[in-house]
Amino acid sequence: MDAEIRSEIQNEVQAAFQTTQTTILDTMTTLLGNRLECFNKNFQSFQKALAESKLAKLDETLSDNYMFKKRGNEEQHKHNTNSELIQEHLTKDNIESTKDKITEGMSLIRDRQKLIKLADSSEAGWRVVAEYTANPLAENSEDEKRMYKAQTRAEAKIKKEKFKRKPASSSPAPYTIPTRTSHIDRPWKCFNCNKTGHWRRECP
Repeated sequence: MDAEIRSEIQNEVQAAFQTTQTTILDTMTTLLGNRLECFNKNFQSFQKALAESKLAKLDETLSDNYMFKKRGNEEQHKHNTNSELIQEHLTKDNIESTKDKITEGMSLIRDRQKLIKLADSSEAGWRVVAEYTANPLAENSEDEKRMYKAQTRAEAKIKKEKFKRKPASSSPAPYTIPTRTSHIDRPWKCFNCNKTGHWRRECP
């Protein structure tokens, strides 16, 4: 009789132990699953917030108080600013692609906006941009010098074309002593605010 009781007790203890062990494993599995799901949600939220932060920085970069003189340039500027191509890539399942598109878009649009302002600030218009982009790229402080040189070349070509279109005069023009014009005499123009008297890097 004692042996049967001991056997039943042993079986009950073993069954209880197995049940407890299974319950503990199930609880740990559920807990780890919840923790992992929470981590994934937090990570996705962080990545999305980072992408949105870059988009906000993009908007800040494109938003300025520059006053355009030519309507066509202003419309092109607005089109670039309001572009929704980057936002279309902002999805939960495509975070890495979104970051790459934002970085690429910021670089392309920033370069495009600079060319638009350069064309708008000069009487030569897009001829200046053509001269500017026709030469090898320079770094930092050399970039502004390239702008002025491009503007000078573009204006010289326009004057040359206008001179060729003028009809020849029947009587010879009186001889005049040629005078050399110095680029230094011309006031410097800031390509950022379109005002004279300071460089772009010194623009307030």
